[in-house]
Amino acid sequence: MVLWPLAEKSSYTEKFDKTGGFGKIKFSGAITSNINLLHHSYGVRMTVNFNSGHDTSKAELSVTNTAYGVVGGNGFGVVYEGSIDSTKTNDFSKAYTLNEMKDYGAVGVVYTYTNAKIRITTTSGSTYSVRAFE
Repeated sequence: MVLWPLAEKSSYTEKFDKTGGFGKIKFSGAITSNINLLHHSYGVRMTVNFNSGHDTSKAELSVTNTAYGVVGGNGFGVVYEGSIDSTKTNDFSKAYTLNEMKDYGAVGVVYTYTNAKIRITTTSGSTYSVRAFE
């Protein structure tokens, strides 16, 4: 998700709904990014449902945020990078939810890129990932 603010304060929320692992998981929710004058935030409300036939041994949820802005006298670049992470290693009969916001400070933020991802490790040790926005 890319956020292009049109004013000093801007907020954006985008929903997603994905399936992965040949339909073995359903990954859905919404990510949010807020740009203010000096204080900003990003976050996610997402849920993973493990459908029948899954062979999950570990599920890792994350939302990443990269903020771009003015750097130096007349440059442009990354002014903040961060993530919110959570891992589940048991009881895959229940849905797995991450609902969290994170604040950060940066000067001169022009836009942000925010994305959510789940990384599944199977009982055989192989992995696959599903991103909210490709």
